[in-house]
Amino acid sequence: MSQTFSTATVTAMLLSERPGPLMKYVVYGLIILSTMSGPVAAQPCTLDGLKWLKGVWMEKSGETQGEERWTIAPSGQMVGASWFLHAGRDGGLIESMTILPDKDLSGNDRIVLRIRHFNATLTQAEEEKDAPMQFVAASCDRNLVVFDGQGAQAGEHMTYRRSFSRLNFTGDFLHDGNPVKSEETFIRAGE
Repeated sequence: MSQTFSTATVTAMLLSERPGPLMKYVVYGLIILSTMSGPVAAQPCTLDGLKWLKGVWMEKSGETQGEERWTIAPSGQMVGASWFLHAGRDGGLIESMTILPDKDLSGNDRIVLRIRHFNATLTQAEEEKDAPMQFVAASCDRNLVVFDGQGAQAGEHMTYRRSFSRLNFTGDFLHDGNPVKSEETFIRAGE
């Protein structure tokens, strides 16, 4: 019969004043192993490695309600759309996004996120017609991606992190040279 112990219980057992002889060897072995293993390397950023973003993600906070939706197009690229609107009043934001493979000026492969913003009625775009916001996947890990801004967005970062049915977004942006942080927590609402 197996037993399950909480982290606190295991820690208490390991740190007790009178650990048994076997426990001492286990602790020493764990300490030695932890010093021998190096840091975990981040996964390379690939389109296939970002499929965990796929789905419909909902967010509600105060007067604003939002949704972010990612799907995989027949071409394999990811296509996203999101909106943040206010109940009972004007204003809000609509975004159209793609994540796809691309090459930098040196011909190196990279994954690029491009975004266009519109007002809530789609009558006004924030970016010029040939100048979407562009971010390059700089760091990837299981259920985590950090995009670094390019061009006019240099110095900005966007991070997506998934934990089970939650998708956390953190945007570190610059507005008129001043840092602005945007944080959203989405709950998975469907495929």
